[in-house]
This record gives sequence, structure tokens and C-alpha cells, in this order.
Amino acid sequence: MQLSCNYYVPLKFCIMCKQCELRGIKMTLRPIDMNEAREAALLPKAWQELLKTGFFHEDITDRVRAHLFWTKRAYSGHPEESAKNGNASAFVSALAKGFLSPFERKLFAPKAGDQHYALKNRFLDAIGELSDEFKPENRISSVLWNSLAHLGTRDEPEESRSILKEADILPHHYGIVDTHLHALGKVYSLKDHVNSVIFRHTGCILNHNCDCDCSLVNLTPIDGKMEVLLPKTRHYEATQSLSTHLLAESELILNCRLPFEYSITKEAQLLLGIECEL
Repeated sequence: MQLSCNYYVPLKFCIMCKQCELRGIKMTLRPIDMNEAREAALLPKAWQELLKTGFFHEDITDRVRAHLFWTKRAYSGHPEESAKNGNASAFVSALAKGFLSPFERKLFAPKAGDQHYALKNRFLDAIGELSDEFKPENRISSVLWNSLAHLGTRDEPEESRSILKEADILPHHYGIVDTHLHALGKVYSLKDHVNSVIFRHTGCILNHNCDCDCSLVNLTPIDGKMEVLLPKTRHYEATQSLSTHLLAESELILNCRLPFEYSITKEAQLLLGIECEL
């Protein structure tokens, strides 16, 4: 029997019906003209300083230009135009500073006597290895490694806890840290590679749940294993995708304030001082 989609078919039988979706979803794309973006998008000072050092990844720089141009176009005449453009500029500036300054393990080193001293040092071994792996290409800002390093070295790394609780001690603004966690999760090959290296050193993987709850998850009790390695031949593709998703996620989190304005946990609501019924 072939089901047709009309008003007489119960909703539960209307499954995977592309025609329904086409009638309900309207997407109008306005691609960025990169020639125009290169001329119009003014790179912030930090990014200009980065280019002076010989940063030669034009594909990443063009994505930054496109993002700044898109933001300016999207919010032209908006009541918060200045703030929206400022957020975009601040975010790409943070990326540039991360490209200029390599990951420093000592900033996250646990103190002697820490009850999780060994675990935290093994976790830093993993982040250090990942940083060194991608350092020669310099296509991943150290903001990512800083964000991950903090999560694995906080006082209780295996406790699921919102990063909002630690906004004052995060290495970067919580929106920037969250953006990196979201973007990493969208580049499956890179995310799995990162967790595989972490697992090899610690027996744990890093888990990022809803509303910014993060924790290390010990796979040993369940005989779990993570081993998905990213070959160097895939580095370019993966880091390019990471750049794209970082910029897109920064728009969602910093400018649209999503998902914080809906579907947010009670804990996060209290921390942010907002109310939501979902």
C-alpha cells in the first residue's frame, strides 16, 4: 500500500514524507560574494597581526571575512547592529590570538596533592599530543585546546557540570568555549580522533551534554574502547570544516543566544538569571 500525504492521513502515518517538508520549509540562500567580502570586510587588529606573521591559510581567512561580511549584511539597520558586529569581531579576534599563541600545558597543570593528579596529567598528555600533532600546520587555534584542557583539569573532571558554573575561571568567555565544543562535535572525524587520543591516555572520553554540561566518562567499567584516528591526509578537510562550524556556531551562541533562550536546564536558568518553561 502506498501512502499519500494529505489532510486525511493521520499524522502518525506521515513518516519521512519529503513533500510535507518541502511545503513547510522555505530556505532562500544568499551566498556570499567573496570578492565583495574581501573588499568590504575589515579584519580586526588581532587577525591583521596574525597575517603579518605569515599565516597563509587563505581558506580560513576567507571564512573569517565571509563571516564578518555576512554578520554586517544580516544585521544592517538592526537595533543591536553594533553589538552583533562586535561579537563577531571579538570571536574571530580570539581565534587569531589562539593561532598566535600555542597551547601551554603549564597553565592547566594540577598541583601536587590533587586527588586527581595522575588523571589530570594524563589528560594533559593527550591534549599536548593533539596540539603537537596539529601545530606544524597551525590550522587549529589553541582556543580549542585550552577549552578542552580546562574541562579535563577542573576540580572534579568526572562530574557532569555546566561550564556556566565556571564562567569566571574558564580560559575564555563561556560562549567561546561552548562554541568550540559545539563545533568540534559537528566534525565527527576530528571529534572521534580527539576522544580516541584522550581515551588512549586516560581510559576516558570527554562528553558534552545538553546546556553545556561536560564531564570525563570512564569507559573502563563498561569495557568500552575508543579508537578512531584521523590520518594526516584528512587534516586539511577536518580543520576547514572546524573553521566553518566555529563561525556558524558563534553566530548561534553569541548573537542568537541559542540554545540559552529555549530548552535550557533549570540549573542553567538559575545561573543565567532567566526563565524558560521548556
